[in-house]
Amino acid sequence: MKKYLIWLNLLFFLGFGGTVPGLVLASQRTDIVTSAGSGGGPHILRFSADGSRTLSNFFAYDNEYRSWTSIASGDIDGDREPEIVVGPGINHAGQVKIFQLDGTLKLVDFYPFGEQHTQGINVAVGDVDGDFIDELIFGSATESQAWIKIYKYSDEKLVLTQFMAYASNFRGGVYVAAG
Repeated sequence: MKKYLIWLNLLFFLGFGGTVPGLVLASQRTDIVTSAGSGGGPHILRFSADGSRTLSNFFAYDNEYRSWTSIASGDIDGDREPEIVVGPGINHAGQVKIFQLDGTLKLVDFYPFGEQHTQGINVAVGDVDGDFIDELIFGSATESQAWIKIYKYSDEKLVLTQFMAYASNFRGGVYVAAG
């Protein structure tokens, strides 16, 4: 019963911004990573699975940021520890940021749809190529064509594939998920 009540509190606090579980492989525990909904700023929190402890507490973007954020968690570099991937909401430069579990910034300069993209970016991670390391999956969000780009995490920011999920005249963006 306690977990159920915590889940409801998290969803209410988030304004339905999103929660994602991230498996911490080294310790075999599941953590909950959250981001604030629209208007809540870029506040990222990581909780223990039962909600009893806050494990990380940081802001993904600057204090002026007031849009939603999209988050995902997975092991994108093969170190057996998940990273937290944060995509920006609308009206902000299309900069995706990647953090270690403690909130330490791992990658700053990453614009999967270009620096001028301000329609938001939905993020996911998943092992799409079968190498047991998660890839970065990005969907162009609101008021834009439904482009999906899949990247392998590296300094080269290599695009593995990209495609349009829906008809080219569709301007509703796309949500992405992997499992």
